[in-house]
Amino acid sequence: DTCSYARGHIRQPIFACLTCHPEGDCGFCLACSLTCHEGHLVEEIFTKRGFRCACQGPRAAGGKCCLVPDKDESKKFPYNKNFKGLYCTCNKPYPDPSMTEEEQEMHQCVACEDWFHTKCIEPKPAQFGDWDEMVCQGCADKYPFLERYSRAPDDSKGELEDQSACFSHCPSNANDGKTGGKYLFFNISWRTAICNCISCKAKLHQLKIS
Repeated sequence: DTCSYARGHIRQPIFACLTCHPEGDCGFCLACSLTCHEGHLVEEIFTKRGFRCACQGPRAAGGKCCLVPDKDESKKFPYNKNFKGLYCTCNKPYPDPSMTEEEQEMHQCVACEDWFHTKCIEPKPAQFGDWDEMVCQGCADKYPFLERYSRAPDDSKGELEDQSACFSHCPSNANDGKTGGKYLFFNISWRTAICNCISCKAKLHQLKIS
């Protein structure tokens, strides 16, 4: 029953109300989903980083959160299609009745934290699903240095080379070109290979993918 607003901008599960905000410009925490939007058409967005509860309460009740009425959300969150109940490059909902259960299985990009249907991830590696984390096509091109830490799911060893060199002076330091619109896949230990110096940490924070 405690709203997460006081905890500030954190990575947390997010919810959106399609009853009160069909335009997809408002999100809120679990407590507000249960208290302020009970009985509404609520979409579970799952986790996203840097979010502070922005619940405005039931629209019919005058726009005040029932748990924390006076909220000053000065940092505008970058709301996207997820808050309208749409996901992936296909801009379709989850679940999607037009897809089989296997096709509509969802995978989250660890960079933008959007979700992607199995059906829409192309090209697919032969050993599809044999990875721990994924980066979508858009983020692979936006942050090409991430490719140095990826591995092909078809690679049974999944070994990472020593790629701990700094990338902070240039986001595309490791790969100056685009990745060619391909998804990147990572094993469980890939984060330990990322340079941990102050400059690189600051760069990841600046890019909002830390």
